[in-house]
Amino acid sequence: MATRVTDAILKNKAFNQHNVPMSNPIYGGQNGWAPNFKEFVNNTPYVARNLVVKVLTVPKFFSAMPNPEIWTATLVSMFETHAERIEGLNAGITLETEEVKIGRNEVMEEPIGATRARSQVTLSLSEKYGRPFQTFIENYITYGIMDPDTTYALSGTLDNYPSDMLADQYTFSCIFFEPDATHRRVMKAWLGAGMYFKNTGDIVAKRSIEDNMEALKLDIELAGFYQYGNGPREVAQTLLDGFNHKGANPYNTPAFIKQASADVAAAPKTYEQTILDTGDK
Repeated sequence: MATRVTDAILKNKAFNQHNVPMSNPIYGGQNGWAPNFKEFVNNTPYVARNLVVKVLTVPKFFSAMPNPEIWTATLVSMFETHAERIEGLNAGITLETEEVKIGRNEVMEEPIGATRARSQVTLSLSEKYGRPFQTFIENYITYGIMDPDTTYALSGTLDNYPSDMLADQYTFSCIFFEPDATHRRVMKAWLGAGMYFKNTGDIVAKRSIEDNMEALKLDIELAGFYQYGNGPREVAQTLLDGFNHKGANPYNTPAFIKQASADVAAAPKTYEQTILDTGDK
């Protein structure tokens, strides 16, 4: 087995300020005069992993609703266990420049501004039997933000109505982070706040005897603003460190059905019965 080059991992040095194991870019280049096979380890590519999402706070108006614990658990499950796709997080930096002429034919570009790309997040998931998610979002909007008929939040009609409607009454916060291949170190993290659902998705129905029926897929646009950088990464790393990974091998999970049900076991011709029929009992 070939040995690694010295300092193959650039750990907590130079521009690697968040102590994530990072390939030292000085090594591994294979596109010079000829490939350098001795440094193949540092040619290992980066492969983006799926985001992990943790809900950190929920809207305060939930406490005014019947069974607030179900409201909270539903919001958490939508993001942490039911989400099929979360898109729109971005932290790319773009420089704006101004051109200054150099002679007749060339220009020099002087940086005059820098902007970070805005994150505009969309949550996609499959609706479940009875439409719990779309019904939840519809009630979230009408009770927590605005009813389309009255233009008021219907939580104001409750006995335990909110004392005000500042943003924390109807928004929630989440942290989104991408772990490394070991699921132990955080590569990127965004802390989102001021978040709420901007729509329910279309609520429609139709009749078409020639077409197949359709499962409902929801693509919900979210409002919110997002902090990116070492601060959110440290929070995410603390959360990730708190996960108990020991023995978390899905192939070692106990079988979720351990034996035949009573009615199956009582059937007259089972596999076990064929053994009894052929033996000398």
